[in-house]
Amino acid sequence: MVTLINRFTLTASPEKFEEVFKESAVFMRNQPGFIRHTLAKSLRNSNSYVNIAQWEDAQSHIRVVQSPEFRVHIDKLAEVARSEPDLYAIVQDVAHADR
Repeated sequence: MVTLINRFTLTASPEKFEEVFKESAVFMRNQPGFIRHTLAKSLRNSNSYVNIAQWEDAQSHIRVVQSPEFRVHIDKLAEVARSEPDLYAIVQDVAHADR
């Protein structure tokens, strides 16, 4: 499994960003290799969001981001935010034992 962590700094309203991001997220969820994603908004800076997405493998993610269909989504996101994406491998994953 590979984890994409993408920090977004907004250049438009949070509402507009969330609308555009939702379209992109629907597209990504329908791609082979996609597992899940979480979008989090900073409690200290309303113009900062982090997307954490998990994919079966790096190749699945790379295949999608190189597709012409993805280019449409990334261009729309670029109109509402600056993006800082990177791929990570999980080193530790800890959950509370009682949950």
